[in-house]
Amino acid sequence: MIKSNKLFILFFTPFLFVLPSPVKAEISMQKVKAAQQKLFVLCQLEQGLDEAKLEREASFVLQSNGIPTRLTEDKEVLDRAQTLFDMAGCDAFPKGVYMSDWVKSLVKDSDEIFSNASKEEQSLMKEFSYAVCKYNNKDFTLEERDSYINNASMRSSVALDPDNLKRLIEGAVGYSRNLDKNTCTSI
Repeated sequence: MIKSNKLFILFFTPFLFVLPSPVKAEISMQKVKAAQQKLFVLCQLEQGLDEAKLEREASFVLQSNGIPTRLTEDKEVLDRAQTLFDMAGCDAFPKGVYMSDWVKSLVKDSDEIFSNASKEEQSLMKEFSYAVCKYNNKDFTLEERDSYINNASMRSSVALDPDNLKRLIEGAVGYSRNLDKNTCTSI
């Protein structure tokens, strides 16, 4: 399942780190994505999952997307992942789940989550999707992406507690599949 959704994985993972993200330094997109995979590993290790399997899945995701797996040992990548882990935590992730299982769940449930959300929640999910798409197209820097999402969140009255944020992210994943990846507009 991971292989067929490899781009999907790297598209949605930025959603998980924008709202509470304390990291401001601009690093390459490849390093950001490697740090996101490393953070997922750190969070799931805390839940007692098998380190070797977690690392294999993270490496597979990176390699499938043309990102050198050696980046998971890069100092900037490790620092970013550790800072996010220390400051933002793992609330946006399901607990005790391997990446492959989480992706299967997201593929299955994310469209329904978006469809069942309130109009205001859907609007916020669309903003999340737009900002991540613009970042992935290199139209936004990391800081611009984070700022865009933070501003959209502040304008919204949607609750952003950990459980609701995770649901909003999952719904945004469903919506993001309906975006033209070049223009970041609805298809």
